[in-house]
Amino acid sequence: MHHSTDARLEGELEALSEELEERGAPDLARKVDKIVEMVRQQTEPVHGDPGNLMTTGQAACALGVRSINTIKRWAVEGLLDGVRRGGRLMVLADSVERMKNSPTVATQKALDARIEAALEPFDSGDEDIPSLTATRLGRKPWEKSSAGK
Repeated sequence: MHHSTDARLEGELEALSEELEERGAPDLARKVDKIVEMVRQQTEPVHGDPGNLMTTGQAACALGVRSINTIKRWAVEGLLDGVRRGGRLMVLADSVERMKNSPTVATQKALDARIEAALEPFDSGDEDIPSLTATRLGRKPWEKSSAGK
Protein backbone atom coordinates (compact mmCIF):
# COMPACT_ATOMS: atom_id res chain seq x y z
CA MET A 1 0.00 0.00 0.00
CA HIS A 2 1.10 3.56 -0.61
CA HIS A 3 1.48 5.87 2.38
CA SER A 4 -1.39 8.11 1.20
CA THR A 5 -3.64 5.04 0.93
CA ASP A 6 -2.57 3.91 4.40
CA ALA A 7 -3.25 7.34 5.89
CA ARG A 8 -6.64 7.48 4.20
CA LEU A 9 -7.51 3.99 5.50
CA GLU A 10 -6.45 4.97 9.02
CA GLY A 11 -8.56 8.13 8.82
CA GLU A 12 -11.64 6.23 7.62
CA LEU A 13 -11.27 3.62 10.34
CA GLU A 14 -10.78 6.25 13.05
CA ALA A 15 -13.91 8.07 11.84
CA LEU A 16 -15.82 4.78 11.92
CA SER A 17 -14.60 4.14 15.47
CA GLU A 18 -15.80 7.57 16.61
CA GLU A 19 -19.18 7.06 14.94
CA LEU A 20 -19.62 3.66 16.58
CA GLU A 21 -18.75 5.22 19.95
CA GLU A 22 -21.38 7.96 19.37
CA ARG A 23 -24.01 5.37 18.39
CA GLY A 24 -23.47 3.49 21.62
CA ALA A 25 -21.38 0.60 20.32
CA PRO A 26 -18.12 0.92 22.28
CA ASP A 27 -17.24 -2.78 21.83
CA LEU A 28 -17.29 -2.41 18.05
CA ALA A 29 -15.37 0.86 18.32
CA ARG A 30 -12.60 -0.92 20.26
CA LYS A 31 -12.43 -3.63 17.58
CA VAL A 32 -12.00 -0.96 14.91
CA ASP A 33 -9.31 0.71 17.05
CA LYS A 34 -7.41 -2.59 17.12
CA ILE A 35 -7.60 -2.75 13.32
CA VAL A 36 -6.28 0.83 13.11
CA GLU A 37 -3.33 -0.20 15.29
CA MET A 38 -2.66 -3.22 13.05
CA VAL A 39 -2.65 -0.96 9.97
CA ARG A 40 -0.22 1.40 11.71
CA GLN A 41 2.13 -1.46 12.57
CA GLN A 42 2.08 -2.69 8.97
CA THR A 43 2.99 0.76 7.65
CA GLU A 44 5.66 1.70 10.18
CA PRO A 45 9.13 1.85 8.67
CA VAL A 46 11.24 -1.20 9.39
CA HIS A 47 14.53 -0.66 11.19
CA GLY A 48 17.63 -2.19 9.67
CA ASP A 49 18.95 -2.41 6.15
CA PRO A 50 15.94 -2.45 3.80
CA GLY A 51 18.20 -3.74 1.03
CA ASN A 52 18.85 -6.97 2.94
CA LEU A 53 15.45 -8.52 2.19
CA MET A 54 14.32 -12.09 1.61
CA THR A 55 11.13 -13.44 0.08
CA THR A 56 8.86 -15.40 2.38
CA GLY A 57 9.89 -18.55 0.50
CA GLN A 58 13.58 -17.85 1.08
CA ALA A 59 12.89 -17.16 4.76
CA ALA A 60 10.93 -20.43 5.08
CA CYS A 61 13.86 -22.36 3.54
CA ALA A 62 16.40 -20.58 5.75
CA LEU A 63 14.38 -21.37 8.89
CA GLY A 64 13.49 -24.91 7.77
CA VAL A 65 9.71 -24.48 7.92
CA ARG A 66 7.28 -25.78 5.33
CA SER A 67 4.86 -22.91 4.85
CA ILE A 68 5.39 -19.36 3.65
CA ASN A 69 2.14 -18.56 5.46
CA THR A 70 3.93 -19.30 8.73
CA ILE A 71 6.55 -16.70 7.77
CA LYS A 72 3.82 -14.19 6.90
CA ARG A 73 2.09 -14.83 10.24
CA TRP A 74 5.35 -14.36 12.14
CA ALA A 75 5.92 -11.06 10.32
CA VAL A 76 2.42 -9.84 11.19
CA GLU A 77 2.92 -10.92 14.82
CA GLY A 78 6.24 -9.04 14.91
CA LEU A 79 8.44 -12.11 15.37
CA LEU A 80 10.10 -11.31 12.02
CA ASP A 81 10.70 -7.83 10.60
CA GLY A 82 8.69 -7.54 7.40
CA VAL A 83 8.11 -4.83 4.84
CA ARG A 84 5.77 -4.62 1.87
CA ARG A 85 7.37 -4.10 -1.52
CA GLY A 86 4.93 -3.76 -4.39
CA GLY A 87 2.21 -5.66 -2.56
CA ARG A 88 4.61 -8.44 -1.63
CA LEU A 89 5.75 -9.16 1.92
CA MET A 90 9.53 -9.26 2.26
CA VAL A 91 11.42 -10.21 5.41
CA LEU A 92 14.65 -8.69 6.71
CA ALA A 93 17.41 -11.29 6.55
CA ASP A 94 18.77 -10.08 9.90
CA SER A 95 15.49 -10.94 11.63
CA VAL A 96 15.51 -14.41 10.01
CA GLU A 97 19.05 -14.95 11.27
CA ARG A 98 18.05 -13.86 14.80
CA MET A 99 15.13 -16.29 14.81
CA LYS A 100 17.00 -19.39 13.58
CA ASN A 101 17.62 -20.89 17.04
CA SER A 102 14.42 -19.68 18.68
CA PRO A 103 11.98 -21.99 20.47
CA THR A 104 9.25 -20.79 18.08
CA VAL A 105 11.12 -22.19 15.08
CA ALA A 106 11.92 -25.43 16.94
CA THR A 107 8.23 -25.87 17.79
CA GLN A 108 7.21 -25.20 14.19
CA LYS A 109 9.77 -27.67 12.84
CA ALA A 110 8.46 -30.33 15.24
CA LEU A 111 4.90 -29.63 14.08
CA ASP A 112 5.99 -29.81 10.43
CA ALA A 113 7.67 -33.18 11.11
CA ARG A 114 4.48 -34.54 12.71
CA ILE A 115 2.42 -33.34 9.74
CA GLU A 116 4.89 -34.92 7.31
CA ALA A 117 4.72 -38.23 9.21
CA ALA A 118 0.91 -38.15 9.24
CA LEU A 119 0.77 -37.52 5.48
CA GLU A 120 3.43 -40.10 4.59
CA PRO A 121 0.99 -43.04 4.13
CA PHE A 122 -0.89 -41.01 1.52
CA ASP A 123 2.18 -40.09 -0.52
CA SER A 124 2.49 -41.97 -3.80
CA GLY A 125 6.10 -40.85 -4.15
CA ASP A 126 7.45 -40.68 -7.68
CA GLU A 127 5.16 -43.49 -8.81
CA ASP A 128 2.95 -42.59 -11.77
CA ILE A 129 -0.72 -42.36 -10.96
CA PRO A 130 -2.76 -44.18 -13.61
CA SER A 131 -5.15 -42.12 -15.64
CA LEU A 132 -8.76 -42.40 -14.58
CA THR A 133 -9.75 -43.20 -18.17
CA ALA A 134 -7.44 -46.24 -18.18
CA THR A 135 -9.57 -48.00 -15.55
CA ARG A 136 -12.95 -46.63 -16.58
CA LEU A 137 -15.44 -49.09 -17.97
CA GLY A 138 -18.32 -48.18 -20.21
CA ARG A 139 -18.81 -45.39 -22.67
CA LYS A 140 -19.05 -41.66 -22.50
CA PRO A 141 -22.64 -40.39 -22.37
CA TRP A 142 -22.25 -38.57 -25.69
CA GLU A 143 -20.96 -41.64 -27.54
CA LYS A 144 -23.53 -43.73 -29.38
CA SER A 145 -24.13 -47.21 -28.06
CA SER A 146 -23.01 -50.04 -30.35
CA ALA A 147 -25.88 -52.19 -29.00
CA GLY A 148 -28.48 -49.79 -30.36
CA LYS A 149 -27.38 -50.25 -34.03
